[in-house]
Amino acid sequence: MDQFKESLSSTSNDMKQREKLRTLCETRWSARADALFTFLSCFDVVVDALDNLKDMGDDKASSHLNNILRFDFIISLVTAEHVVQSTVVLSKVLQKKSVDLVEAVEEARVVKTVLRDERDDNGVWTELFQKAVEVGQNHDVEAKIPRLAGRQRHRVNVPAETPQVYYKRALYLPFVDHLLSEIEDRLVAPEGRFLAQGLIPSKLLALTADVEHEILAHYAAELPYHQGAENEIHRLVTKLSQVDRKPETILETLEGINQDLYPNIYTMLAILMTIPVATSTTERSFSMMRRVKTYLRSSMGQDRFSSLCLIHGHKDFPVRVDEVIAEKKARQLGLSIQGRKLTITHFIQIYLERLLIQFLVQFKACVLL
Repeated sequence: MDQFKESLSSTSNDMKQREKLRTLCETRWSARADALFTFLSCFDVVVDALDNLKDMGDDKASSHLNNILRFDFIISLVTAEHVVQSTVVLSKVLQKKSVDLVEAVEEARVVKTVLRDERDDNGVWTELFQKAVEVGQNHDVEAKIPRLAGRQRHRVNVPAETPQVYYKRALYLPFVDHLLSEIEDRLVAPEGRFLAQGLIPSKLLALTADVEHEILAHYAAELPYHQGAENEIHRLVTKLSQVDRKPETILETLEGINQDLYPNIYTMLAILMTIPVATSTTERSFSMMRRVKTYLRSSMGQDRFSSLCLIHGHKDFPVRVDEVIAEKKARQLGLSIQGRKLTITHFIQIYLERLLIQFLVQFKACVLL
């Protein structure tokens, strides 16, 4: 293991002294890109390590070695690493808490354009294929077309004359097309809720009458004064035509617009602002619960659990430790009696005094009888 870590950290300057392979994360897309890059960069080290384990009699190492020393695996690794790297920036933007829908869609359009241009550029695929061939040649793996079967339906039987053409049709094009389709359906597709982005001042001057009517029809149930919505838009267009610098984001628009003068526009932009771009924040809460509620803390109460999650999730908020400890001690040692906060010693003293008074009252009653 030590030799593997040393070889991995010294493989390339781009490895940034990584000492182990990274798992293929199921939720964070940027972590997947990093895992694929690490595995591809240290492919030779992984092969050597598995070969050594195989000589030591490890059956699992032999199986893993046979699986990765196949050209279909190598070309898939090279292709996936290149394509996923194009979406890393978009993934990080979508995981930010401050991102809005308009910014996310604009960045998604940029990524989609880049992927489409690379799909149509034959030179990109040629470069990827040559890179996979070089990786395979270092380990005597030949680039060849898999065995085809005319009647078998569960195997990719695309017609091709060379391995380069085969893997482009069977692997590269379907993968890129699927990714483009997902980006289009999830982010870029013009839905009714997203049309309100046309009310942002930087885009309002280009708003057409058809889009305006569609926006008002979609938000009709939420508008406070639906009858005057068109008049508001026209007044805002006239006002913005006299302004040089126009807000470009939803947040800037909401901060600069007068809610009393433009209540309908303010309502539509507020609804658009609250539409979640992704579920990263919700997924982080589940990961946070798994880290906080361990088997050593399985018996803690709900208040303590909620407090620990808030502290863990909002590290940027300062916590005054002295005040928390003082309040904790006061809650544990103090008791409120007749508006006074008393320590345990004072409470015991008062309790004994009351017992003594009750005893004297009962003793006096017995004497009088």
